[in-house]
Amino acid sequence: QLKKTKKEITKAMVKLNKKVQLPELQKIMMEFAKQSEQLDMKQEMMGDTIEDVMDDAETEEESEEVVNQVLDELGINLTSALADAPANKNALTAQANKKEERKLEAVQVGAGGNDAGSGGGGSKEDDDLEQRFKNLNGM
Repeated sequence: QLKKTKKEITKAMVKLNKKVQLPELQKIMMEFAKQSEQLDMKQEMMGDTIEDVMDDAETEEESEEVVNQVLDELGINLTSALADAPANKNALTAQANKKEERKLEAVQVGAGGNDAGSGGGGSKEDDDLEQRFKNLNGM
């Protein structure tokens, strides 16, 4: 029985050795090793990239903390300052125009004149204010 089994195993091994072509198997293994190496390099590059991005985010957070500490030491609350700031350029221009109008009206009332377009009868200050107002309005 043992002799018969050994004989069958030997025949199977001979068939296997005939079917397995060593050069072709070596070529397949070399290609596998090459592809595996490429995959390892790509994984390493992706890992480095992700690590760099995460480091940048941490650095940005640290920078923001330092800036906030400096502003706190100076007594500046950036959040409330930004909340009070006008939303856009048009809002800034409108606020400046209103202030200039009030100044111009105060000067005209103080000088006793109500005619905003007279231009010739006011003082140099009035003329300067009027010119600034016109510049702000883009006239």
